[in-house]
Parts: sequence; C-alpha cells; structure tokens
Amino acid sequence: MSKLQSLEDLNLSRNNLSGVIPTSFGEMPGLLHIDMSYNQSQGAIPDSKAFQNGSLEGNNGLCGNVVGLQPCNPSAGNKSTSNKDRKLVFLIVFPVLGVLLLALLGIALIRRRRKKHQHTEESYVQNEVFAIAHFDGRKMYGEIMEATNNFDTACCIGKGGYGTVYKGKLPSGSIVAVKKLYPVHDSEEASQKEFFNEIRALLEIRHRNIVKLLGFCSNVHHSLVYEYLEKGSLSANLSND
Repeated sequence: MSKLQSLEDLNLSRNNLSGVIPTSFGEMPGLLHIDMSYNQSQGAIPDSKAFQNGSLEGNNGLCGNVVGLQPCNPSAGNKSTSNKDRKLVFLIVFPVLGVLLLALLGIALIRRRRKKHQHTEESYVQNEVFAIAHFDGRKMYGEIMEATNNFDTACCIGKGGYGTVYKGKLPSGSIVAVKKLYPVHDSEEASQKEFFNEIRALLEIRHRNIVKLLGFCSNVHHSLVYEYLEKGSLSANLSND
C-alpha cells in the first residue's frame, strides 16, 4: 500500500485493525488525509501531514503530537521489540555461556586427573625402585666395577641405543648383566628422568622372556643390574636360520 504514491485519501476506519501503524504510511508523498478511527491500533503515529490532519479517535493505544492523543513515551514504541530482543539474547547467550562453563570444567577435571595420575605413577615408580635395592649402593657399585673390570671392553656383550651391556661375576658367584647407560649431556634432570623411565618399563613389564631386574646403581654412572641368561642375545637368536 505504501507504493501508492498518488493516493490522497485513505479510509481504514472500523476494520478492527490492531498493532503498530507501519512507518511506511508516513512516507506516502501524495497522502493528504487518513481515517483510522475506531480500530485497535497502538504505538506512535507516523510523523506526516496526513496523520496530523487525520481521524484517529477510538484507538486507545495510539500516541503522538496530535490533539486527542497522549504524548508518546520514547520507549513505548520499542517496548515490544525490546522484549523480543531481550528474549533472543537470553536464548543465545545463556546456552553459549553454559556450554563454555561445561567445557572449562571438563578441561579442569581432565588436567587435574592427569596431574594426579602422573603424580601417583611417579610415586609408585620411586617407591618400587627403592624397594628393589636392599643392598648397600656403594658396595654394590664397587662389586660391579670389580665384576666388569672397570667396564672393560673385554666384558662387553652388547650395545644399544641407551647403553652398553657388560657381563660380570659378583663376589657371591652370581653371573649378572650390567647395563651402563650413556651419559646425557643436556641436563642432570634429563639423565635422571631417562634412568627412571628404564626402571619404570622394567617394573611394569611381566613376561617369562624378559630378564629380571636385580638392582641398580645411581653413582658416577647410571647402571642397571640384570639376571644374566646363557642363551645368547636376542639379535643373535633372531638372526639364526
């Protein structure tokens, strides 16, 4: 209807119309007079000459600078829109905040669980490691040095990525395999970590084909003392046809 640019007189009276009058009615350049009396319209009337001179009685909800109408409250015309916008904000913002809160709680719980698991695991390894060594560390180190002739190459029976393995005979007569770990030049902490990782792996693995860890020494050199097996190296056995 707002496209009727040449319309001069519009009569919409007694049509039981409700709601806010479209602002486009005020943009009709040819409209000189409008009759919207005795409807159920509400809100502010468009600011145009046609409405200033129009018939608007019988609409209790209308407001504006026209004789017979109440002045408009600046927020009255936008009250309905504001309520809708507010509801829309609530419907969007609160679910998003809820999801973010749940995500943060989940991340916090996962981190706490990982930290607790790591602490428990480290404590377990520390306790298990020191439970293995019931002997005098210095005495054991001296016996290892004597058994391997100060880690002589003649006693070497294998080399790996982390250390060299020597065969030695302890004063008790027991034959053992001593793995001397290579020194780590990055830091003492890194070397210590690698040493305990080796022990952790040996403590967690239980298999009849895995040699038993008898003890360890953490002195000048990190050394692991294993039960010695007479059946040769794994590499040699795998290579045999």
